[in-house]
Amino acid sequence: MEKATYSLSALKQCKELIRKNRWSTRLKAEHNSRCAEVNVLFASCQKLLNYVMFQPDLSPAYDYQQMVLSKSCTKNNSTISFVFATRPVRVKVVGFRFLDDK
Repeated sequence: MEKATYSLSALKQCKELIRKNRWSTRLKAEHNSRCAEVNVLFASCQKLLNYVMFQPDLSPAYDYQQMVLSKSCTKNNSTISFVFATRPVRVKVVGFRFLDDK
């Protein structure tokens, strides 16, 4: 297996995109707009990093989108799905401490 290498500027751009997003919802109706934001975020990071985690059909964002589109979905289920969809992004990209400008 090959090691993945990423451009520091691409990682910084992706990190900024992640930091600009809102990571909470108060109402069930907000999940539709949040889902669109998460999909745009994943598409942008996929374009910048070409990382398999951000591919639309394989990403947690797809599962979140399916949950939001489901008619039987409750707000609690949507919120849990939202957290699981966004956690890998925040941990893997924002977790890179060396990207912080000092």
